[in-house]
Amino acid sequence: MRDRNNPEDPVVHSGEDVVRLALIGYRCTGKSSLAEILAQKWGWCAVDLDKVLQERAHRDIADLVREQGWHSFRRIEAELLREFSKHERVVLATGGGIVETPECREILKNDFYTVWLTADIHTIIQRMSKDANTAAQRPPLTDKTPEEEVRGLLEQRTPWYRECSNLKISTDRMSLSCSAAEIETAVCRGGENF
Repeated sequence: MRDRNNPEDPVVHSGEDVVRLALIGYRCTGKSSLAEILAQKWGWCAVDLDKVLQERAHRDIADLVREQGWHSFRRIEAELLREFSKHERVVLATGGGIVETPECREILKNDFYTVWLTADIHTIIQRMSKDANTAAQRPPLTDKTPEEEVRGLLEQRTPWYRECSNLKISTDRMSLSCSAAEIETAVCRGGENF
């Protein structure tokens, strides 16, 4: 296992010891799409944690947060992450703020091979504006402009994303298939099949 305090250390996992993978990162960095691609390639199960949360709560995230607050949302999110940390052969797309909860950071570090997906602020905002799910699944977190909110939250969350991740990939100028191939190469370490 690499030194998590030094994100430049190489990943030492081999495909044989990776039994579950989590994708973390800000909104609209490609987590859900990449989870589907990787799971299909590997014959694993793709899980979108936000979708599971909404199905079980019988409401969308915006309504849940409005009715019960962010604290309740984060508690439910942590319960679901704990649940899926017991599953094998799963690629988990997490919500962008999952790293805000200390328990979630520990679970991601200890129980998942965790890939941090990044994108430029302007790319994120552009993708958010084109995403039909933004209103229901991605409610504003502050009263700031989208750019101010993204910039502030990235500044806050970046150390946590770094702390939890085994691998960091920018999805700005890379296709989903190329991003998936890069993740697969890093996880398999030389083409080992899992």
